[in-house]
Amino acid sequence: MAAAAPYKFTGKERDGESGLDFFIARYYSSGYGRFLSPDEFTGGPVDAYGSNDPLAPGPLPHADVSNPQSLAKYTYTWNNPIRYVDPNGHDVTVTPYQGRGGNPFGHIGLGVNTNRTQGLYPSPQASTRDVLRGKPVPGVVQEDTGRAERTVVIPTTKEEDQQVQQFINNAVQNPPQYDLNDNNCSDFVRQGLAAGGITVDDVVRPEAQMQSAEREARRRRDEAEKNKKKENKPGKNEKEEEIKP
Repeated sequence: MAAAAPYKFTGKERDGESGLDFFIARYYSSGYGRFLSPDEFTGGPVDAYGSNDPLAPGPLPHADVSNPQSLAKYTYTWNNPIRYVDPNGHDVTVTPYQGRGGNPFGHIGLGVNTNRTQGLYPSPQASTRDVLRGKPVPGVVQEDTGRAERTVVIPTTKEEDQQVQQFINNAVQNPPQYDLNDNNCSDFVRQGLAAGGITVDDVVRPEAQMQSAEREARRRRDEAEKNKKKENKPGKNEKEEEIKP
């Protein structure tokens, strides 16, 4: 008889003993229709039918005082699973975009628990000539709206999420200078990841930065898989019990 598929609600793995669905950051009980722990991330669920998150980070963690459903921190996506989906627990996303305005190298952005990334750009008031000559110009950190080529998800902890998000928030409020050679969009992504203790290569071009982020994501997933196998590996006494008739 074939074993039952372990992946159930929204494709998350269901534990055979507890019956709980593993959402990376916390567990969900399909029987009760509730998470077993509150949502601790300052953000909201993702709109499956739109391009924007319905709730941007605000003064209340994962809540909007104008939407009473958002105040229930144990429910799944404001009790509206048909329209919204919950992000995969704790993770950081890195996305490269096609270049615009004759930019042959493209662009790269960074996000936390969302596919909506932020990136460093020259300020609209900056001289294009100065930008192309590699001179430092005023920068601006804003949401990326170009055509995404692909996205890599880097598994993280809650603490790493918070540190990366804080870096992004600070950069939005106090944008750094943009320098094509020494502080461009790739540097912004690298610095943001470094703020969370995530190490990637110090490279200039977005594609090279993306490849470095993909390697780090694979390394973290492989490490998590090894740790999971170690946890599930039977101990010495358990092995002896298996051998006994």
